[in-house]
Amino acid sequence: MRIFACRIQRILFSSLSLSHVCSQVRLAWHSCGSYSKADGSGGSSGCLMRFSPEAGWGANAGLATARNFLGPLAQQFPGLSNADLYTYAGAVAVEHMGGPAIPFKFGRTDATDGVCFRYYINHCASSSFSILSCPSSITSIY
Repeated sequence: MRIFACRIQRILFSSLSLSHVCSQVRLAWHSCGSYSKADGSGGSSGCLMRFSPEAGWGANAGLATARNFLGPLAQQFPGLSNADLYTYAGAVAVEHMGGPAIPFKFGRTDATDGVCFRYYINHCASSSFSILSCPSSITSIY
């Protein structure tokens, strides 16, 4: 995994302009911002901010540019989840700006669509929920 991480860092460091660096920090922050320590729900696992409704929230305005910037990396490393890529790019960006090296563990997973998010909001918001517990049979909540 270390060689893999070094390759990603090299690509990000060589291609990030200051505006991209700041966007990657913001993307990572917004990806992780819904995490609840109390019940382990939310956060970057699932990478649900790629989908509606979360992608369209006003607080996430402009983050499509940061997501699109990472798209080629996601294609180059198909075994890497977008959830890991978004948060790792933020950690790399912090270091790139002179901040500390942030310890990082890979292993987050991606949801295939925003259905799990809608399921969570409509059915599980008051209880413990994990992206892994989203019923695969759900096709539409609306």
